[in-house]
Amino acid sequence: MAGANTSANTMLLNRGFVREPFLPDPARWNDVYDMLCGHCANKADCGLIEAMLAFAQGRTREWPENAWVTDLGTSATCLSYAPIRGETISRQRLDALAHTPDEALPHVCGGCAAKKGTEASVALHTQRDYRAAVRDQSEFTCHEDPENKRLCGGWCRAVQRKEV
Repeated sequence: MAGANTSANTMLLNRGFVREPFLPDPARWNDVYDMLCGHCANKADCGLIEAMLAFAQGRTREWPENAWVTDLGTSATCLSYAPIRGETISRQRLDALAHTPDEALPHVCGGCAAKKGTEASVALHTQRDYRAAVRDQSEFTCHEDPENKRLCGGWCRAVQRKEV
């Protein structure tokens, strides 16, 4: 993004990774929008899309602060992303989960958001979703389940620890 004023949006993270403004190819805008904005609680009131489009179209030389940036886990994230609050699971389900032996819980998959060092564990918006689901005790499903029905094994264990 030569010539863009991005210094305010460039930040050094641990392990030497630098977040920089993320401007997708024109053909990928809709996919990136769906991925980053489709599940965001701020979507209705967000002015970042219009500001990013203005930059992409050359109407401004300033990349909007807290907009889309590069990410370790998924190649891009939005610094303004806020998870949509899920429905809290019932007290009965929480009690059942709290008393479920570890071997009876869903397995923790190889790419689990709860497993340190995985792509999902370093993807900013995935971590925000995961932490919100643990905090709010709302369902978080395994990303390896194509039907999005199986609870995440890492989430089950985190909620279980929170309940005890």
